[in-house]
Amino acid sequence: MTWKIELAALTAATAVATIAWGQAHNAIWTPPPEEFDAFTRQDYTSFDRDFSVNGETCRVGIKAKQMCFHTSALTERVQVGKAWPSALPVAPAALPTLLRTDLKTDDLRTYRVGQTLFLVEGVEGRVTGRLDLSAPSYELAVGEENMIQTAAVVSGDNVSAGP
Repeated sequence: MTWKIELAALTAATAVATIAWGQAHNAIWTPPPEEFDAFTRQDYTSFDRDFSVNGETCRVGIKAKQMCFHTSALTERVQVGKAWPSALPVAPAALPTLLRTDLKTDDLRTYRVGQTLFLVEGVEGRVTGRLDLSAPSYELAVGEENMIQTAAVVSGDNVSAGP
């Protein structure tokens, strides 16, 4: 009878040790996820477009969660390179939205207004990125401000958005 108890205890100890080894192995050998400081193509493509929610067409959202993002006139009040408007409430993106976007660096927060995601940096709340989820392509989704900055970096020229 005691050998059955000893065998059961030995089996349990082996199982616990195997699980602990697997967890430690994964923690040591699995590289940490890559963090980004700007919106990526994956951020854009991870959202669903033109699907039905309760019999109505949803232009952009998360189909599996039946979440539809509607347009908002407040989107135009937020500008890349400037502080988050004090008149707008702080609007962190919903958890399902955050889970669908790539991991961002620790000092960035993702806010959503209507069909647009914004990256907001640090305590001062400077807007560093904009992603229009309703745009027909990623290139158009990142917005003119981001495209101008990217063009300047690639060409080495000073590019201006003004007339």
